[in-house]
Amino acid sequence: NMPETGNLKVELINASGQQVSTLFSQRFQKGYYQLPLAGKIDNLPAGVYVLNIEGAGKKAVVRMIIK
Repeated sequence: NMPETGNLKVELINASGQQVSTLFSQRFQKGYYQLPLAGKIDNLPAGVYVLNIEGAGKKAVVRMIIK
């Protein structure tokens, strides 16, 4: 959910704390979005990753397991 128009940045971090990729970095209008990861994470090795999400003055961290 983007509560207001602004920039959204989603970074993928591996278990070693290294940034693997910036999955999204663009401006979004206010509203609800689903951000597809297919094609962006398909070639990654199995493991635990973290998505750092920043946008509209807020930050979130999401753990993700790729099998």
